[in-house]
Amino acid sequence: LRAAVQFAFYEVLRRKAEAELAADTQRLLEDIRRRIAVRVEVGEAPRLELTRADAEARSAANASASTRLRITEARAQLLALIGLPVTGLRDVTGTLEAPAPLPPLDTLRAEMLERYPALAQSRAEIERARARLETERALRTPQPTVRAGVNQDPDQRHFLLGLSIPIPVWNQRQGPIGEAVAQLQQATALGEARRIELLTALEGAYSRHEVATQQIQAFEGGLLRQAEDALRVAEAAYRFGERGFIDVLDAQRVLRAVRLDFLAARAAQRAAAIEIEQLRAVGLE
Repeated sequence: LRAAVQFAFYEVLRRKAEAELAADTQRLLEDIRRRIAVRVEVGEAPRLELTRADAEARSAANASASTRLRITEARAQLLALIGLPVTGLRDVTGTLEAPAPLPPLDTLRAEMLERYPALAQSRAEIERARARLETERALRTPQPTVRAGVNQDPDQRHFLLGLSIPIPVWNQRQGPIGEAVAQLQQATALGEARRIELLTALEGAYSRHEVATQQIQAFEGGLLRQAEDALRVAEAAYRFGERGFIDVLDAQRVLRAVRLDFLAARAAQRAAAIEIEQLRAVGLE
């Protein structure tokens, strides 16, 4: 549940960041549209450019409205998880900055195998099945029974003492023992399947974390700055009449795509870190 709350919390932050990017894009396109409208009025640009600018501005407005709707949906999911009414959460604040560095995969694997509750439950079920099998096998040994009693007649009293030792000639408890063996095999197989499933989940989350980290480093290492520089150059060239409106739109789309990919990589890194924290059973004490 705590991991689910963290997922929902950072999903709200991601949607808010997407909404901010969409609002910036909308403001940029509306500003470009106003400049094109002025140029069209003075006859420096064809009306086709204004038509294209209108379409791009309306598309950006629709995209911005969609991002605000996704914020509402993400907030509703978070509220449902923490049990608050719609009016019980004023705002969600935080950052999608990189989480703390992870230990090596071997260390994470050892921690998970030792601490994850489902694996401890599997080990307990295996031990219970093994104890039942030992009990069923022990019951094949004759179990002596001692009986004692008193019979009271009108004139005398009789004391009775008896000893019975069953000899398991025909009843060797094959059925109960076979059932106990099957239960032990089933518990062992389920425990191993659960172990493999969790190891696979851990390695998958660790790989996603590593890939997202590499993507973030690539974006911060130059991709994001290059896209921003390309848009500034295209806007300057358009103002001086050296480039057309389409070049500005292309540069703007590239920058928006790079920013969204950068945001998605940061969200993926955070989500993988939360999943690894869950698998490590951190903080259960």
